[in-house]
Amino acid sequence: MENLTLVKLDFTMARLFNPLDEGEIMKRVLIGILFGVASLGAHQAAFAGQPCQIGCSADLTQDNDAGECGAVVDYIISTVGACGTLSCTQDSGTFFDVGTTTVTCSIVGGPSCDFDITVNDVEAPVIQCPADINEIDSDSVDVDYTTPVATDNCPDPTVACDPASGSTFDVGTTTVDCTATDESGNDATCDFIVSVNPPVLPPTFVPEVSGTGLCSLNHDATRAWNGYGFQVVIGSLLLAGLAAWRVRSSR
Repeated sequence: MENLTLVKLDFTMARLFNPLDEGEIMKRVLIGILFGVASLGAHQAAFAGQPCQIGCSADLTQDNDAGECGAVVDYIISTVGACGTLSCTQDSGTFFDVGTTTVTCSIVGGPSCDFDITVNDVEAPVIQCPADINEIDSDSVDVDYTTPVATDNCPDPTVACDPASGSTFDVGTTTVDCTATDESGNDATCDFIVSVNPPVLPPTFVPEVSGTGLCSLNHDATRAWNGYGFQVVIGSLLLAGLAAWRVRSSR
């Protein structure tokens, strides 16, 4: 019906602008239609007879999707000629792991091509250090601490600290620096402090003993000061403990 309408339209337009008789006009319109159909058929026949050609994408590089150890990647494959079914080792729009994946696309019984898709991991790990550590010792001491925990979008980041757990820490404060590193070389750091402090001793004081006949060099008496864990033996003049005593005699 559409072809008949087209012919009728062409015929009508030809009558308006062409002085030829209706028979001649109809003949020329039909010749034009037949020539167009023949040209279209010849073009289609030539295209159908062309060998199949396949065109792969260029190599692609893409960053990982946030929080993922890979990314969804789209690509385009083109075909020309009489091609059969196209298949690829990994379809466009699917998830590609971090690293390089070679994709091969082929036509059944026909040509094939391949290209590389590289997904880069650009996401750093996250590391959490322990709280600061305080040790009481008058000398250096070996300190064990919990290794910091690290998480990452890709599995198994490594953690290293300096000084390492179990190291000897001197009196004072030492900063421990820790680094988490993933397989792609992305890293994150944290730190905490280990303090080694000597024990706090009781204050030093000098009590006095005075008074006539209360205490003398020849007085045979023993005096204990249990509150600070020392004693003074008057007579033998034995002084021991944490404080200094000053004994004064009054005659």
